[in-house]
Amino acid sequence: MKKLLVLVFSILISFNSNVWSADYNKGWEAYKSGEYATALREFKPLANNGDAASQHKLSLMYFNGLGVSQDYKTGHKWLKLSVEQDYAGAQNTLGYMYFNGLGVSKDVKNALKWFRLSAKQGNKGGQSHLGLMYSFGQGVPQNFQISIKWLRLAADQGDTNAQFSLGAAYYHGERGVPQNYMTAVKWYKLAAATKGNTASVAQSNLGEMYYNGHDGVPQNYKTAVKWWRLAAEEDYVDAQHGLGVAYINGNGVSKNEEVALKWFTLAAEQGNSQSQSMKEHLLERKRVADAKKTEEKKKAAERKRVADAKKAAERKSSFPYKARITCSDDMWTCAPFTDTFIELTINNRTQIYDTDDLFNKYRLPGCGDPVCVIDLPESFALTVYRHGLGIPGLGKITVRILDNHNNILFEDQTASDFGVISVYND
Repeated sequence: MKKLLVLVFSILISFNSNVWSADYNKGWEAYKSGEYATALREFKPLANNGDAASQHKLSLMYFNGLGVSQDYKTGHKWLKLSVEQDYAGAQNTLGYMYFNGLGVSKDVKNALKWFRLSAKQGNKGGQSHLGLMYSFGQGVPQNFQISIKWLRLAADQGDTNAQFSLGAAYYHGERGVPQNYMTAVKWYKLAAATKGNTASVAQSNLGEMYYNGHDGVPQNYKTAVKWWRLAAEEDYVDAQHGLGVAYINGNGVSKNEEVALKWFTLAAEQGNSQSQSMKEHLLERKRVADAKKTEEKKKAAERKRVADAKKAAERKSSFPYKARITCSDDMWTCAPFTDTFIELTINNRTQIYDTDDLFNKYRLPGCGDPVCVIDLPESFALTVYRHGLGIPGLGKITVRILDNHNNILFEDQTASDFGVISVYND
C-alpha cells in the first residue's frame, strides 16, 4: 500500500495571487520551458526579497538539480523560508519530502501534518496526497469517506493523481464508492489527457475497458487500440502487451504477427511473463513458417526442374532434326553480292527467307552470322536457292541435316555463284 502511495505522489505547485510580478511570470515560463538558467536568474532576486513562491521554485530546482547542482541542503533552506510564510505549495512539497525521507528523516506523521495544512489552503497536491493517506491508512486511521472527499476536491482542480485514484475506486467499487464503469471512464479520461506515468496507466486502463467492454462501456476495439498506443509509446508495459494482443487477433487493427511480436518483445523486456510466452510462441510460429517456406521453395524449384526437363524432352521429341546452314566464307563475301533464299515447309506451311533475313537481320530463329540453325520436326521440306548474280568466287552455302546426337544425316553445298539444295523428310 505504501509503495503505491509513493508512486502516485508528485510535487505540485500552487500560486498565491500576490506574487504574480512580471519577473515571476518570466521565471515561471522559463521554468516550464526547461530554460532553467533564465528561471534561476528571475527567481533568485525575488526569493532574496522574501517572495514565497520564488523561494518554493528555487527549492524545487535544487531538489531536482534543474539548472543547478542537486543540493538537498540548499533546497531545504529555500523551502523552509517559503513554508514559514504559510505558502501552500511549499507545505505540500515539505510533506512529500518527509513522506519519502528526501533530505530529512522519513516521518509519515510530519508528512500528514504538512499535507493537511496545504490541503486546507486549497492546494490540489496537498489535497490529493492527504486523500491518499486516508485511503491507505498511512499516519492516520483508514477512512474512505474522508479520502474520497479530499481526492474529489483535488480532482476537480485537475490533479492527475486524484483523477486516476477516483477512476480506480469506481472501477473496482472500493474506497466507499459503488462500482460504476462509466464514472471510472470519466475520471480515467481526465487523467489520461495529461502526461506522465499516471496518465499512461489511465490510458492503459481505458484500453482494457474498451477492449473487453463493461457495463455502460461498449466494446470498441479501435478505441481500445487508440488508448493502448498512447500508453505503449510512453513505454507502459501493460499497454504494450495489450497492443500485442490486438495485433495477433486483428481486433481494431489489421492482423499482423510481426507487429504483435514487436509489442510483445518490448513488454517482455520489462518483465511481462505473458508477453514473454507470446513472444516465444510467435518466434516458434515464425521459425516453422520460415522452414515451411524454404521447403516450399525447394519443392517449387524441383517442380520447375522436372517441368523444364519435360519441356526439353517434348521439344527434343517434336524436333528430332535440325538444319545447319553455313556460309563458307565471311559475311562480306557471302551475303551482300548474292541472292540466296531459303524455302522451309513445315506442316504444309511454307515460309521463304532471303539472305538479309538469314545473315543480317536475324529474323529466322536460331540464325547468326554466318551460321543459321533451324529446328526441324519429323516431317519437313527445306530448299536453298543460291544465285551469285554472275559473280564467281563468292562464298558457298553448305546445308547439313543433323539428328539430336549431332550425327550428320545429309550434307550438300552450292557452287559459289549459283545452285539449289533440296532435302525433305515425310
